[in-house]
Amino acid sequence: MCKSDLQKTKEREKRNIGRWFRSYNGTYKAVFAAFVLLHGFARKTIVNYKYLAEMKAQINGIQQLGVGVEDLQEAWKWYRKHFSMDIRMFEDDATAELMLAHTAGKKRSKKAVLALNMQGGGGFEIWQHTGKKPEPIKFEIQLGDLGINIGKIKTENVQAVYDKFSASKLNLLTSISKDPAGNDHFFMKDIYGNMWEVKTRKVFFVKKRNR
Repeated sequence: MCKSDLQKTKEREKRNIGRWFRSYNGTYKAVFAAFVLLHGFARKTIVNYKYLAEMKAQINGIQQLGVGVEDLQEAWKWYRKHFSMDIRMFEDDATAELMLAHTAGKKRSKKAVLALNMQGGGGFEIWQHTGKKPEPIKFEIQLGDLGINIGKIKTENVQAVYDKFSASKLNLLTSISKDPAGNDHFFMKDIYGNMWEVKTRKVFFVKKRNR
């Protein structure tokens, strides 16, 4: 090999080494950048988990209130007429597999309707046993008993609702009075003995009655 060929070979090797180094250097930078990104993400995630762990429980709303009845269609007709719960989200037949603690460990079939009012608030899951004959409880529910004892119905005009229910001869338990927060309210029972509190509220999703 002549001198010129040897020099060309060395120059070629230099260029190859340079390419390899640049390639390695670029890969290193990419790996390092990825490490920094992941490290930052991990730190941020840890901070977020710590933040979540320190947060206190907060209830922002109730999706639905279960209303057990003896006759679903009769009950829903009543709730549509008097409470305007006339938006049907679903209606189906199913097995209550998550309620075994309340059904003596037996799976019970049921029929249910989830009804809403467009002015907002939680829905009514009106449901009826279909695997057995529904039976009313054999005792009077008292305040302080386990469970949700009273459902709340909001309105802009408590007096108008009271007068309407009175004219319809519904089971009104009290006259209109002030609650501890100074809002007008009264208590009533529906045709199945479920207790409801009708009270003044000014916040609504749609300020227009369903038609």
